[in-house]
Amino acid sequence: ILTMLEMGKIPIYSKGRNDSHPLIIAGGPGSLNPEPLAGFIDAFIIGDGEDVLVEILEASKISKLNKESREESLKRLSKIEGIYIPEFYNVPENFSKPVPVNFEFSEKINKRISDFDSKYYPVNFPVPYSSSIHDRAVIEIRRGCGRMCRFCQSCFANLPVREREPEKVIELTEETLHNTGYDEYSLLSLSSSDYRNIEPLVCELNRRHASSGASISLPSQRADAFSLDLANEVQSVRKSTLTFAPEAGSQRLRDVINKNLNEDQIMNAVMSAYKSGWSSVKLYFMIGLPSETNEDIDEIFNLLKRIKDRSRDLKNELEIKKHLDITCTVSIFVPKPFTPFQWCAQDRLEIINEKIKYLRDKVKFIKGVKLNYHDSFLCQLEAVFSRGDRKLGILIERVWKKGSYLDAWNEHFNKKIWYEAAEELNINFHDYSSKKINLDSELPWDIINIGIEKKWLIEEYNKSIQSQVSVPCDERCAQCGVCDTFGKKTQIIEKNSFSGSEKITPEKQNTEIYKYRIKIQKTDDFKYISHLDWQRLLYRAFRKANINLDFTKGFNPQPKISIGLALPIFAQSICEFVDIEIKENMQENILLEKMNEVLPDNSKVLRVVKISKDEQSVDRTVCWAQYTASPVDLSETKNIDMEYIVKNAIARDNIFIEKQKHKGLKKLIDIRPSIYSINVKKEESFYNLEFVLKTGQGESPILCDEKMSKPGSLRADEFLKFLTPDIKWSIKREKLFDCNFKELV
Repeated sequence: ILTMLEMGKIPIYSKGRNDSHPLIIAGGPGSLNPEPLAGFIDAFIIGDGEDVLVEILEASKISKLNKESREESLKRLSKIEGIYIPEFYNVPENFSKPVPVNFEFSEKINKRISDFDSKYYPVNFPVPYSSSIHDRAVIEIRRGCGRMCRFCQSCFANLPVREREPEKVIELTEETLHNTGYDEYSLLSLSSSDYRNIEPLVCELNRRHASSGASISLPSQRADAFSLDLANEVQSVRKSTLTFAPEAGSQRLRDVINKNLNEDQIMNAVMSAYKSGWSSVKLYFMIGLPSETNEDIDEIFNLLKRIKDRSRDLKNELEIKKHLDITCTVSIFVPKPFTPFQWCAQDRLEIINEKIKYLRDKVKFIKGVKLNYHDSFLCQLEAVFSRGDRKLGILIERVWKKGSYLDAWNEHFNKKIWYEAAEELNINFHDYSSKKINLDSELPWDIINIGIEKKWLIEEYNKSIQSQVSVPCDERCAQCGVCDTFGKKTQIIEKNSFSGSEKITPEKQNTEIYKYRIKIQKTDDFKYISHLDWQRLLYRAFRKANINLDFTKGFNPQPKISIGLALPIFAQSICEFVDIEIKENMQENILLEKMNEVLPDNSKVLRVVKISKDEQSVDRTVCWAQYTASPVDLSETKNIDMEYIVKNAIARDNIFIEKQKHKGLKKLIDIRPSIYSINVKKEESFYNLEFVLKTGQGESPILCDEKMSKPGSLRADEFLKFLTPDIKWSIKREKLFDCNFKELV
């Protein structure tokens, strides 16, 4: 955040900004305790953002029209429910909770709760050319969770539970898939299997979209709500690993955290999946939970062993071919605001590391179980900022000035910087993370009202001490106070109120498959897009254009698209070829028009030709490629004799370059047979090159005789690096030829 502000030439501290600077606004789950960032952020949004974002824009528009000062603009924003302006609140000495500077400002900031089902939902948004982390369409089907797991901030922060109507989910899914071209969509919720009509909804979505290759995914499933029919529906297009979250190994500890889950339910869910063809599962556990003992950690090991033993018995009984593999991810408990465990201490680092080592040493003897665990110091930092106050702002600044940046990436994280900064500022991490807080203490986040009564959280905390469970609010009102505080109600759709459309007997489809060869360009900024990302972009374009692609059969069906000749990154081309197979007999000009409607300007289709299904693929047809190259810096070739360099290269019988093979091995490769021709074109003050190199997998008799080795494919950038090591070239692929030097058009 501080780096973004600096790059935008905005003072990092709110108090250092003037009327010329933009307002810096933050939101999301981290805003539930905004105090550590209070000095850097002008305004925090607390709760749902759909309504309040519009209100912020309207207020900002009025401020601009009235030419209001920065302070006046912030005062206007402070009148919007759900907006917290730290500048208007002070933290008295030896006090944690912020208090308003005067009576104008509220003593508590109420979170915003949107009418979930009726609001606008984005269905047409920018899709990046490169792959992103969650590279799929996302449809939120349910907000909030009634399970009441006592460690889970998201559960309590998003109450009351609200569900979207199944018909609306179907509508949003269809629009999003059409507009984005994604081939995967996720039904998002804190607990998607708790959605009352999840099975008929998934069945209906599959009926509509599975034939187009669009697969559906759900977040980790509850073992007590696991449905094999649902799992099979979800994985009907592509099978992936099933995920369950027992969280704790012992029943006592599962009761402490109010997981409402027993071992039989966990075992039945995993074994049902194994019997039905899933040979791998993921299990999530947590260590360091309040009241945890070594016996509880032993029970994680025992549970994993019992699952493996039972799967081994099933394998022998049912003659299952594959063993069951388990990936076990162990996270570390972090006390979070607005949970019954917000007063609890996190285990100290040395204890956490001992527990991880203890569990790792035990689990390593179970074959087929892989153990992953989180970094203990990062989890301590998470606890520090989760329960931190305004004093941490100076720590953030100090660490940032020492070079901390993108610390969530392991390769950037430097523990030493954090320890040095904390020591210089006399900040003890353990005081924030490992200190048990008195139940009657003022808390930094008490300025926020999420609707849950504090006395109810204390009751739940006391229940946890006695290992008592509470009934999920999906089943019966938990009396937490949210609905009464804000005058809202849960919006849970009646079970079995949706059955999907009537089953339709599918018409007999035309089984004829048609093959087309598409000539396409990849120019200008697209030279920065990798081959795989470009391939993904083209596939999405086919989907957006409603091209009925054919798919491979088997475990993980793939569209029959062949882009055989990978273009090196930083190179352009006006002669890329893509072979596709579709289930529709289309005219070439119509296919070209439909594709160019959805493709970006730098990747337009130039020509479409229908070809025989038996036609050899492009990469096996092509033997040679013609390139042009011009220097990126025109002055670099001004004082060199390019004609001499080229003539000297062509005259050699062998040209050996070192190439790195698999596993770091290096090998000398003779590239001379792969160079067909080089021409130098002298301009006024620089040189251009035109050359033909071997490419593709096609066999070519040219330059291949008893005296010379068989030519292999040679990348244009590798060739130019040999020819002129110190010059950077702008490369364009102009033409492709077959073995007889006939140009592909």
